[in-house]
Amino acid sequence: MAGREEIHLVYFDKKARPIRGYNVFLYLMHQRRARLISSMEEAMPVQGYTGHMERELRALTRQLTVAGQDILEGSTEWTKTYHWPTLTLDAETAALL
Repeated sequence: MAGREEIHLVYFDKKARPIRGYNVFLYLMHQRRARLISSMEEAMPVQGYTGHMERELRALTRQLTVAGQDILEGSTEWTKTYHWPTLTLDAETAALL
């Protein structure tokens, strides 16, 4: 999901009823902050919306690789320590998953 300000990676648990969505980047930022690697690139100004989104995608990719390897490998254990509201989907959107 991309918004005007940032990018979100949402994991949808299709086995849950209703289907629940978990913001992966929010989880990494709060639960695994010590593992994250900041980059000087993140502090550098960028040109335009496209440049900003490209930088956000690179940062998310780096953080997933460093602090979310288990998530990338398909583990769902991390959802047990997720402390924020989950996203719920309407029936029409859920049917698309």
